[in-house]
Amino acid sequence: MLAGHAVWAEVPAPLPDRWSASDLDYAAGFEAGGQVLAARGHKGGDVDWYTVDGDPAAPPPGPPTPAAVHRDMVPSRLDYPGAPKPRWWQIEDHVVDLGAFAPDRSHLATMLLLDVVLEHGDDWFVVPVPPPPPPPGGAVGDVPSSGVLVSLDHVVVRDSFDQEWALTPPPAQGAGAWSLFHTAGLDVSQLLVWPVAVAPQTGPLLDDVLIGVDEDANLAWAIELRADGRELLPDASTADAVLETTRTGTRNFRYLPSTTLPQHWHPYQRVRRDDPAADGGVPDDSAGAGDGRSGSWRQAVLADLTAPVPVPRPGPVSRLIGGPSGSGIGRGHELAAGAIPSSGVRLQRRALLARDTAGRPVLWVERSARPLAGPPTSHLRFDVFTEDDGMAVQP
Repeated sequence: MLAGHAVWAEVPAPLPDRWSASDLDYAAGFEAGGQVLAARGHKGGDVDWYTVDGDPAAPPPGPPTPAAVHRDMVPSRLDYPGAPKPRWWQIEDHVVDLGAFAPDRSHLATMLLLDVVLEHGDDWFVVPVPPPPPPPGGAVGDVPSSGVLVSLDHVVVRDSFDQEWALTPPPAQGAGAWSLFHTAGLDVSQLLVWPVAVAPQTGPLLDDVLIGVDEDANLAWAIELRADGRELLPDASTADAVLETTRTGTRNFRYLPSTTLPQHWHPYQRVRRDDPAADGGVPDDSAGAGDGRSGSWRQAVLADLTAPVPVPRPGPVSRLIGGPSGSGIGRGHELAAGAIPSSGVRLQRRALLARDTAGRPVLWVERSARPLAGPPTSHLRFDVFTEDDGMAVQP
């Protein structure tokens, strides 16, 4: 639909962009309950209590914490597939086979599951987190039930014998520390409840880019498989690059400065430390030369050397790595030194649509960075002889 259509009136305006094109992650600050929360190094995907850390030394950004509210809640027994039954000799569900989950070093979650089932009893209970009170003169629906910082001042449990038991949280640090949902930097009695989009409508991939370090060529490569919803390459196969070094059988050779590369492969070079070009200065003759050991990664420009006059190849299309290119030869996109893991990274961009806690539609574009099983290899060869297509070369 074109801009200005009535349906877009329901979609809120986009929030500020928090994605770092250099570090390939999100960084943002939040405020909740008079506390400052910071998200660092988020690679995309779901956001939960462990995504942020609190900063108790930061000054309170907003109004003081609201007054305490007394709430009576009815707990319910914790239940999950394979949980211990509360009654003696109660028959377990035959569908659940906990022995089928073989614990080993590569399946930490399975080990934790077996620990919960085999070590813990049937006396675990769940208490719903109460929503914050409405503002003076407002209704309950005026305040969201999530996206809040709940502080439990004191918790008293009344059992079936009408006896009251005061509960205190265990310490989060030191001897005897134990915590399940503790956020670093916050008090042990504070619980962070995030607004989570349940089963959002996920659109097709808009961008799909592979980035990895090619040790043979002493370069890093960004390979555009998809950009702005259009497929550029079917995969990251290096068959096209291998074909450049295939023998033709003529046994007549000519010299080429380097082999060619498939389209949509974009090189990155290491930037030397104290390089003036990295700080916005005027580069000299050696500025930006990669030494393969230190500094960030800077996008370089490839040229077609098969013609009499070298012709720069087009730059990237995906905006994840500096595109679209207005000049056609790239924008010199830079990556932080630690942004590319040894196995490579996959960047993706897609649209998601969900509803917030008030039922209003929320549309956003998610970017994510996920590790690869292995980095892409270009089979690039420098200063090679290639065989002619049947014509002898005169010295």
